Order: sequence, then structure tokens, then C-alpha cells
Amino acid sequence: MATLIRTEKRIMTDCVEENHNKFWTGELYNDGMVITRWGRVGDSGQSKEFPGAGVSFLEKKLREKEGKGYRVIETVNAASSSVTTKTVTPTSDLKNLAHKQIKSNNPLVAKLIDRLVKENAHSIMASTGGKIVYNDTTGLFTTATGDVVGQRTIDDANAVLEEIGDMVAAKNYGIALGRKTNDYLMLIPTEIGRRKLDVREWWSDLSKVQAQKQILDSLQASLVSATSAPVVKGTKTITAPEEKVFDCQLHLIDDKKEIDRIRSFYRKTRQSIHQSSNLDVRTVYSVEINTVNVAFEKDGAKMTNIWELWHGTKVSNLLSIVKQGLVIPPQSSPHVCGRMYGNGVYASDISSKALNYATGFWNGGARDNNCFMLLVNMAMGNYYTPSGAFSGNAAPKGYDSTFAKAGRSGIINNEMICYRTSQVKINRLIEFSPSGK
Repeated sequence: MATLIRTEKRIMTDCVEENHNKFWTGELYNDGMVITRWGRVGDSGQSKEFPGAGVSFLEKKLREKEGKGYRVIETVNAASSSVTTKTVTPTSDLKNLAHKQIKSNNPLVAKLIDRLVKENAHSIMASTGGKIVYNDTTGLFTTATGDVVGQRTIDDANAVLEEIGDMVAAKNYGIALGRKTNDYLMLIPTEIGRRKLDVREWWSDLSKVQAQKQILDSLQASLVSATSAPVVKGTKTITAPEEKVFDCQLHLIDDKKEIDRIRSFYRKTRQSIHQSSNLDVRTVYSVEINTVNVAFEKDGAKMTNIWELWHGTKVSNLLSIVKQGLVIPPQSSPHVCGRMYGNGVYASDISSKALNYATGFWNGGARDNNCFMLLVNMAMGNYYTPSGAFSGNAAPKGYDSTFAKAGRSGIINNEMICYRTSQVKINRLIEFSPSGK
């Protein structure tokens, strides 16, 4: 039986001018057989065999396709490809590691861990109309062409989305935006139907751009959680010793006094204007992430103005947070990331404002009424308070943080931003649900 020795995959998307959304795959076997497959992204397509055609035929077809505008699809763990491959930790192994390494005091924590492992998959599949599919075996996501979403794809998509965000903010709905939209959809296939795409409708406002950013951030969190480097000796890959992936403790709090304190703290600044104001505290967990605590003791703990604040985040990001703490993503346009005061960790003393991020209200995603919020210590130190509307810039030199005040800094509710993760210590993970449930 012939063995597959090389796979090449290409895609061409022009949903704005030509209504094209095509894939092409070429497979080379050790007996010289070449099998080509083609069709519309999302469909099974057609195939044809070329017995004995060999590598020269495959490369000729590749040149033809690339000459027509087809682009390479990045693959991870491909059977054999010219694209760099990686080794991944299967989801089942990741879940087992989480159960084994996250120290806990209650069986409810085990159920929470199971949910955090699975949640990312559901949110991404829903956000992309089913065009990105979760693979339970590898723990990674595949596009509508069956290819695993890898780091290079995510990086490229982030760069294109930043350009799109700047165009949408400037209301530049011309040809350039259409072309960038095609570039983005080649990287992150999304359900758009079989009609030409109206970019004015597709990118009607910045919330649509920021919703796509949420998808990319979730894909990144999944890849970080599931990808591990193989240990190679000579030409043989050997199994590495078990990696310490989770160095943390997650305990259920049953101290009524502490639960009442947190519930009272939440209700005190909950505002009825926020969509999440119908939610209330359901369960409280203590969180201790050793690397985060050590970094805070060396930096934030030595600063003044250490405030207890709320940080809202999607459930799909929580496993990554438990693994490594909060992160500050790479520099990006404020139009894309929604970061009004530069790249940093954002929190608020207005509980329902932060909770709106957890429910998905601010980023245009599906509403999640069974969600979570973090209670953190944020070391503000010498903070800067902007006057007037935001500019997308961080605090000026000499300041440790930004305190954007309601009514003064161009916002309705207070927002606090620090620019080093070592200024933040995560103390509590709080589960919310509709009042009385």
C-alpha cells in the first residue's frame, strides 16, 4: 500500500468581488501517485488521481495555483508537509494534567476544571459559524478545510485584523478593506454564505472587529494550552518527563463570612444600567498561582495604592489564566483590542462593568449568564488620570498605572490599568448566575 509522503494545501478567498472561497490540496505518495482535491471551503469537494505523475507534476500544479492567487495553508501535525509541524498534548492528557497538578479541596473543583478545558471549543465554534471545528483527540482547532490552526496563522490574522480595525475606525469602506477582508478570511474561515460579502455590513462598527479579536485570543489560549515541544534524540522522538503545566491551587471557599463579604462588595457597585446586573454571586474559589504570587511580591507588593478590583474575562480564557496568570497581549491598535488606555491589564471597582466583559456584552459575543469574574489586588502606585476622551495611549513616563475616572476621562465608569503583570495578584475566582439560581 502506497505511503503518503507529502501534502500541500492552498486556499483562495475573494468574497468581495468574485465570490470565490476555494481550497486545493495535492497529495504525493511514494509510488508517484498524486491525488488532488478541490472545492468550495466548507464542502467536501471533488478529487482526481494521477498515477505515477510524481513530484514534478505536483510542483507544476502548485505553481499554477499560486499563480492564480492561491495561498499556503499552515498545518500543525500534518502527516508530511513542507510546513513546520509541532507536537501537541491531547486534550485528554491536558485534562488529566490539570486534575493532577491543580491542588484542590473539593470535588466541585474537578467539575470546574472539566468545564474550563471544554469551554474554549464551544465559544470558537459558535463564533465562526461552525467553520472552525474542535478536535477532541489533539485538543486543537481545525478550519473548514480540515487544517489545524497554528501560531503563524494566528499571528498573521492578528496583523491583518489590526489594519482592518484602523480602516473601519476611519470609515474607509473601499477596495483596500475588501482585500484585507479576503486576506483575513483566508486565515480564519467563517460562515458567510454563498453571496458576495458586503464589507459595510460585515464590519458595520468596531464591535465586529473586536469580536473577531476575541476569537483570535481564544484560539491563542487554546494553542498555548495544548501545544508542547517534543524531546528529540537523534532521529527518534522520545517521551519527555511530565511537564509542570499547572503550578497553582484552586480551592472552594465555604467560609460564609468571606462569601458574604464578596457578595456585598459585588452588590455595592453593581449598576442597573449594565446588562449583567441581574447576575449574582453563586460560588467562590480561592486562587493561588505560584509564579504570579512570586512576581507580585517582588514588584506590586512593594508599591503604594494596592486596590481590590474586579477583572472580567470570558470562561474560554480561564484555563490559560490558571496556567500562567493574566497576560498583556502584544501591541495592537486600540480599535481592534478595545484597550482605551494602552496595552495593559484592565480592572474596575464597578463590579457590573467588569462582569459585562465576562458575559460577552462588550465584545459583541453570545451572552453567557453562567460566567466568572476575578477579584484581584492591583498595585496602582503613582497613577495617572487622563482628562477627556481616550487616545489609545498608555500613561506618560513616570507613572505606574492609569486611573480613568468616570465623568473626567471620557468614560461612564471607572477603569484602572496597570502595565506590568507583576502589579496584579489574583485572589478569587467567582462564579455568577442569574439571581436565585
